Amino acid sequence: MEGLREALVEHGVSYGTFVAGSGELKTIDLISDSYEKPILAGPFTVDKVSGNVKLQKEGHTINLHLTLVKKGMKSTPMSGQLKRGIVNGQLQLTIQLSDLNRIIQ
Repeated sequence: MEGLREALVEHGVSYGTFVAGSGELKTIDLISDSYEKPILAGPFTVDKVSGNVKLQKEGHTINLHLTLVKKGMKSTPMSGQLKRGIVNGQLQLTIQLSDLNRIIQ
């Protein structure tokens, strides 16, 4: 998540919504009621993304929900809020940016 936070600061993002994602994660730590083990070993392929990012006084808050499929296995997709993860190769996330000042007015 630190790499994502660095990119948000570098590009001056104040608010945005995750609209697409592709790539793989080696390990994940998901917040989900469905899984007992918090850290799971993959690799996992990103199927769907949702959530948002917003700049607050303390820094960026990232609320990233993923639907993942374990690579190489025909398994049920798993989903949850990503606390942290290690990228396997590349992970691309598309964020639709919004100007909060214009939304409020």
